[in-house]
Amino acid sequence: MRAMVREIPDEVRDDACLLLTELFTNSVRHSGIHPDELIRVVVNWTDSSLRVDVFDVPHAKLFPRLPVRRPATGAASGWGLYLVDRLATKWGCSLGHCWFEMSPVAVAPA
Repeated sequence: MRAMVREIPDEVRDDACLLLTELFTNSVRHSGIHPDELIRVVVNWTDSSLRVDVFDVPHAKLFPRLPVRRPATGAASGWGLYLVDRLATKWGCSLGHCWFEMSPVAVAPA
């Protein structure tokens, strides 16, 4: 993703790469995708906002959206949507599609 989004400010890029990795991993692990199916990633930067969409398979099983809770300290999994919820400005999931939006944080002068 870094090569695709060089123009995105550093303060957004690193978090966006982390969140994309989490959503992509969730697609691989939980969507029921087959080896011959693709996961499509769409990245849009508008000079003030970043939107990342991850599309997997439309026949994936849809789980009800539960409140996002912080995993237990030391937990090896369960951090993906927690991080998305904490770092993204907006996000959502539907059948075969998850997305998030981020904006650079304005830093107040010291």
